[in-house]
Amino acid sequence: MNTLELDDRPKKKKVNMWMVSTVILGLITLCTCTFIAVEIYMLGRLDISREDLLYLFSGVSSNEINQIADDNGLALDDKGKRLLRYIKAYYADDIDYDKMKESMYIGLVDGLDDKYSYYMTKEQYESMLADSNGQFAGIGIKMQFDYTTGITKVITVYKDGPADKAGMKAGDIFYKVDGEDVSGWTSEDLVSHVRGEKGTDVDVVVIRDKKEVELHITRDDVIIEEVTSKKLNDNTGYIKLNEFNGKAAEQMHKVADEFKQAGIKNIIMDLRNNPGGNVQVLEDMSDIFFEKGVLAEIKGKSTVTTETIYSNGKNYDFNVICLVNENSASASEMFSGAMSVLNDTILIGKKTFGKGIAQMISELEDGSAIKLTIGKYYLPDGKCMHEVGINPTIEMEQKEDVENIEDDALIQKAESLFNDGIYTVTEYNNK
Repeated sequence: MNTLELDDRPKKKKVNMWMVSTVILGLITLCTCTFIAVEIYMLGRLDISREDLLYLFSGVSSNEINQIADDNGLALDDKGKRLLRYIKAYYADDIDYDKMKESMYIGLVDGLDDKYSYYMTKEQYESMLADSNGQFAGIGIKMQFDYTTGITKVITVYKDGPADKAGMKAGDIFYKVDGEDVSGWTSEDLVSHVRGEKGTDVDVVVIRDKKEVELHITRDDVIIEEVTSKKLNDNTGYIKLNEFNGKAAEQMHKVADEFKQAGIKNIIMDLRNNPGGNVQVLEDMSDIFFEKGVLAEIKGKSTVTTETIYSNGKNYDFNVICLVNENSASASEMFSGAMSVLNDTILIGKKTFGKGIAQMISELEDGSAIKLTIGKYYLPDGKCMHEVGINPTIEMEQKEDVENIEDDALIQKAESLFNDGIYTVTEYNNK
């Protein structure tokens, strides 16, 4: 029996992959060219417009898009309508036209590329007004959004408020609210979600020491005392100003009168974690701290957005040391900066945030609003602290939360300076 040699066995034909790829590419090119040729033919020879051709493929006409835009208040140019036509024809899910409209307004202001200017829905604006008035149903915190990192941090937890009772702490970073990831949400977005009716619950997950902490919080009425105070000894009093809003000026005058009657000569003014607020409050309380004159200027592009902040004269005689940190911003920086320039005031703490801009809030007809940057703050020496901040005279920080303010390292430092008879930067530098 004859056997085949190995080389005599029939061989399988190899598939030429290069040829197959070439054929496939050629077919794709042919189809594409055919489609283009058909389009050109239909557009030219048969006098069919691109809009008509789009209608043939999508089934959505220009008239239908115009009607959708009109019915939903979408002010669109031709390009916008073409985009809407593609969305209407091919988008897989239902379309929320109300949300689309709100997003248009958000995008319009975002186009300014100014992280401090933004559009607010009616609900967000109402929430902001409630905060400014100092009473609302919520969880009892103050938060700050970092535009660089996209995280929102808790900077103040009001004592005996819902968040405090649930175990939230200053420094916590928001991660989830009711199961929804809130990374990148601004503080305004978060406020609208954590606030609600009294007695309702909200589940929050925060990041603390690189670990997730789950908190179940029951909303309640929150009344913010913008000013808290305490007599530390016969000569020294402590004032914590949380924000330049609401009845802060009225409360400041009440404390100043109490301290004056008690014979207090020295005030430790705590502006740490104070995000600012209304400069009118600064002007209203200026007679406690400043002689008559200019405290700051707001410079904008027109006379409408240019303003000078004045003090009408000093009615009290206190020695003051201010405490600041990296969360002291806007009006609190204007205050501490003016104190430093005009009164040679000692500042203890960390470099301030560096938000030296003035903003205007305008309500629109439907209850929504726009918050718009209209100018920059300039201190009495002509310097602008925007994106620069204010450096403290003495740099230090209280690293841990303390139950009693007497245990706060910055307060202790300020007290020791007063006890040594040091009241100004000049005296501190010459000691």
